[in-house]
Amino acid sequence: MNIEINKKLFEILENVEWDKAIFTTQYSKSGSSNPKIMFSYQNELNPLGGFGVFDISEIIDEKYNKLINDQVNRFNKVEIEVFSNGKQNEKFWWDEEKEKLDKLNTANVFYQWINDKMIMSIFEYEQKNDMIPTYIDDDGELQYDNSWDNGVFVFKIKGGKLNTYIKLTKDLKERVLLMPISNEFEKAFLEHFRITNEELKDDWEKWNVLEVKSPHNSIPYDTFDEYISYTYDDLLT
Repeated sequence: MNIEINKKLFEILENVEWDKAIFTTQYSKSGSSNPKIMFSYQNELNPLGGFGVFDISEIIDEKYNKLINDQVNRFNKVEIEVFSNGKQNEKFWWDEEKEKLDKLNTANVFYQWINDKMIMSIFEYEQKNDMIPTYIDDDGELQYDNSWDNGVFVFKIKGGKLNTYIKLTKDLKERVLLMPISNEFEKAFLEHFRITNEELKDDWEKWNVLEVKSPHNSIPYDTFDEYISYTYDDLLT
C-alpha cells in the first residue's frame, strides 16, 4: 500500500462524507494522463472536483516515468481504492490493446505532423538561402511573401533510408526544391514506417511510399484521403 497516496486521499476527502474513494488514470503513448477521483457514500457514487487529484497524479506520474522502460513492471492504467477504514487496494497494469490503439491513433494523424514540419522547414531553408520574395509593408517593415501556393512531398523508403522529393507550385509554375531533411524528421518518419509495417501490420496496409499533397496550410481531417496516399513499390525492396 502506498501510504502517501492513502494520506493524500484522506486529506482531500476530509470535508466529505464517504465510504470508499476510487482514483483512476490511464496514460497515453506520449505519457499524458487523465486522472479522476470518484467517491461513494451509502452506495451513491459521485465525482470529486478540485485540484487534489493532481497531487495524487504527481505521485503516480513519478512511478510511471521510473518504470516505463521496465517490460515487467510498467503500466499504463491505474486503479486505487481507498476505504474510510484505511484499507487500500491498488492495481497497476499494462493494457496491450490500449497501447495498440494509442499507436494507431497517432499513426492515423502523422501526416499532419509531416505537413506542418515540411512547411516550417521549407520556410526556414528558403529564408536562410534568400529564396523567398520580400516586400515592405505600410509600416515600413520587411515582410516575406509566399514562395509557393501548394506542393507535393514524396517520401520513399529504400534500404532503411528515407528519400525525399519536393515539388512546389506558385502561380501554376512548378519547381523542384532540393532541401536536406533533418535527422529528427528522418528518425520520426522511419519510426512511423516501422510501427505501421510491423506493430500495426494487421490494421495498416504494407507501404514504402508516402505522398503528401500540401495546401500550404493544415490538411482537412474530414477529407485527408484527398491529400494523403500510402502505396507500396516493389522496385524499392
